[in-house]
Amino acid sequence: MVSPVSKNKRPRIFYGWFILAGAFLIAAVGYSMRNSFSVFYAEILNEFGWSRAETAAAFSVSLLVYGISAPIVGTLVDRFGPRRVLLSGASLLAAGLLAMSQMNNIWLFYFLCGIVMAMGTSSLGFPAHYAYLPNWFIKRRGFAFGIVTAAVGAAYILVSFYQYLISSLGWRAAYMALSVIVLAVAVPLAIFLIRKTPQELGLSPDGTASNLAEEGLSAVGEDGSGSPIADREWVTIEWTLTKALRTYQLWFMFLMFACFSVGLNLVLGHQPIHFQDRGFSAMFAASIENPRPLIFTHRTNHAHSALISHEPPPHPRLMPGLNHD
Repeated sequence: MVSPVSKNKRPRIFYGWFILAGAFLIAAVGYSMRNSFSVFYAEILNEFGWSRAETAAAFSVSLLVYGISAPIVGTLVDRFGPRRVLLSGASLLAAGLLAMSQMNNIWLFYFLCGIVMAMGTSSLGFPAHYAYLPNWFIKRRGFAFGIVTAAVGAAYILVSFYQYLISSLGWRAAYMALSVIVLAVAVPLAIFLIRKTPQELGLSPDGTASNLAEEGLSAVGEDGSGSPIADREWVTIEWTLTKALRTYQLWFMFLMFACFSVGLNLVLGHQPIHFQDRGFSAMFAASIENPRPLIFTHRTNHAHSALISHEPPPHPRLMPGLNHD
């Protein structure tokens, strides 16, 4: 357990950065398990002789289940806190991976890969972390979200290691090893590191003695100078889910992330087997895509951070609550 910090003594390193590091590692491991489908794909085809279409359908189902479960995960974090959700997600994902090592028919494959593992990934991924990280960061919120989003790039790098496990141990034993990795990384971090709010440790967001949330609009000058807030009426709205669903800004962001996620995952999910078809080794096929997700993540993070932070967004009408000077 992390002992509370005295409100009169400001720590040299803001604990929120440790929270951010833990969120990054948990998300990276979680998404790497979903992305591992690309290196297990060829092994499962060779083992069972299923068609590529019916085998890859499980991955498509997993993306759909992930999207559907995301709002549920966020709601659970709001209600029960991130630690319970992360621990449940780690247990679910680890159980799914362990069961995959014994999988012997396509319907069990659909259930484990398409539903169980997808729900576990959602509970360890962005839907969980985006629900509590805003409590820790206000002035650096965009940067914090960008760091967590970069876990997607790190996840693809881990996939190369999973291909090594497959080549060394076989695909069934590799699934067992992945189950252990999830528990070894996510469980300790969730228990000993992750906290829902800085107030639990006697801290304030951003590690400052006072913060924008507490100061409210009093920090805004008459002309709005010195503050990231441009539309004071916008930020004073008592937001509910119903009100948010009526804004086109929310749907623009939904469309952006939906298109990016589906396009990226469906292409990269088939890349390793495509390179193997062209005569490359399985290890080379798994590692050749490592730099590309990092580049995609960097470009996406720039727009993502601008949409949710004090940085100017790509279009001034996307987020009217921000200063566009």
